[in-house]
This record gives sequence, structure tokens and C-alpha cells, in this order.
Amino acid sequence: KDASELNIKLTLMFSPSWARYIGEDQMRTDEIQAWRTLGHEIGAHHHSIYHGNWDGYTNYPPWLAELQRYEEGRVVPETYLGTLDLFMDSLASLGPIRSGCVNEEEDKVEMPEGIIYSTCSGYANFGSPGRLMSDFDEPLKGRNEYVTVGWWNGALRKWLAHYLMPSVNELHRVREVFADMGPDEAYGVVLHASPKNMAAYYGYLEFVHAEDPLGFKSRTVTEIIEEQLLPERFIEVPQFSE
Repeated sequence: KDASELNIKLTLMFSPSWARYIGEDQMRTDEIQAWRTLGHEIGAHHHSIYHGNWDGYTNYPPWLAELQRYEEGRVVPETYLGTLDLFMDSLASLGPIRSGCVNEEEDKVEMPEGIIYSTCSGYANFGSPGRLMSDFDEPLKGRNEYVTVGWWNGALRKWLAHYLMPSVNELHRVREVFADMGPDEAYGVVLHASPKNMAAYYGYLEFVHAEDPLGFKSRTVTEIIEEQLLPERFIEVPQFSE
């Protein structure tokens, strides 16, 4: 509601547990569709077998996923729930989805077939294409001079990049990067929908609104890519990041 009032478009990424909760009630489902009508995008969020909290979906066999979870430090691995096709099926109550952040930074096998636009490639989108950069530590990661493009698993995938802003205290660093960007670039920030991120979220909304009061430059992930607002840079996409 606040983003809409400030003319800011959001790409809202949901995990299966959120989708199940929403699908249990028609009013919740209708609200998601209303967000779409307001110009926001609905996307997917996946936690892979390499994440601190796996969501239970993978294209690896269950025994291999369980082994990886032990290696990640899990004494009792999370329950295997199915393939990534089933992951996409679990989001059906949200309507059509083709974008998201599906934790493919380390291993591209974690990308469902239906996700063709993502913000979790692990690559920086400025300077030389194909350079790995963490989204946790460096606000520069949110800078997009171009869209990274490559073939994976028979589909042409296109990636933007984002900075995972941990707190409102980092907003000054975001401002510094933003001020140094050219007029034909895009900047992206990801925030979690949790109480500890609310100050950062509202701080970022206010910053973006001050830069673009009428929202003329605000775009969702899919809009940035499909409106061809940025040039594309092709790379060979390996399964594992080096």
C-alpha cells in the first residue's frame, strides 16, 4: 500500500509456504491479483539445498539433497517435498509466474524451468560480464549497466542484479552508488518481509520516492527486461559458480 501511494512498483517474491497460506482464502488470493492490477509483479522465491533453510524442493534425488543438508550442518535435514516442477505447482494460487530469486547463485540446477527472469545469478551487472559478486556486502551489486543473458537447461535466461540491504544504516552507501550511476542504468534492492527489515524498507521507499516522485522510472524486474531498458550481455552459463 505504501509503495503504491509513493508510485513505486515492487516485484514481490513468494515462497511455497506463503502461497499455501494465500491459497487457503479467496480474499487473500484476490488481494494478490489486486497488487498485480496496481502494477506490482508477483515472483517466486526458492531456498536451495545450499541455503541455511531449504524449502524442500530440488531436482536432485532425495538422498543427495539429504547428504548436502548434512554438509550444511543440519542434524535433521528438512523434509524433501518434490522436484522444482512441484515447487512451481505450489505457487499456482498466485497466478502466472516467470520471475523471481531462486537461489541459483551457486548451482544453476536450482532454477525451475518456468523462471526465465531472475535476480540471483550471482554475477555483477556492471563492468565485465560474468564476474561473481556477493549481494550481501557490497551495495555496488545493485547496479545494473546491463542484463546478463545466457542459456541454461534449454531456456534463455535473463538476470538483473540486486543488493540485499541488511539495515537502514546501509542506506547512505546505496545513495553513494546511486549518485554515481548513469541515467540509463537501473538499481535494485532486495529486502525481506520481516519486522527487522521494516526500517530499511521504508527508508528505501522514501529515498526512491524523493528521486522519482511520480514513479516515471520505477519498473518491476520483468518490465526492465522486456522493455529493453538496458543492453544485454551474453555469457556462457556454467552449472556451478567458480
